[in-house]
Amino acid sequence: PALSGVALDISELEKVQEELERNRSSQADLLESTTSAIAIYGSNKKLQFFNNAFVKLWKLEENWLATHPSYGDVLEKLRDNRSLPE
Repeated sequence: PALSGVALDISELEKVQEELERNRSSQADLLESTTSAIAIYGSNKKLQFFNNAFVKLWKLEENWLATHPSYGDVLEKLRDNRSLPE
């Protein structure tokens, strides 16, 4: 019987992924430590990141923000809370 196999060295890929994760973590720590309110939306217009200053400024529930609402949903919530004009 013939036996064949393929092996791929993915150690370089793993290094790059670890470095990317370290960079993401550092960036999140930096954005969280600032007193400026920050919200980051993805290309799908869903909330990807927010910091405590954003929560405090707009008086929004963290649990709700953690559900990754769309930009439109956040604006609607702010209007409902009378934080923005209708």
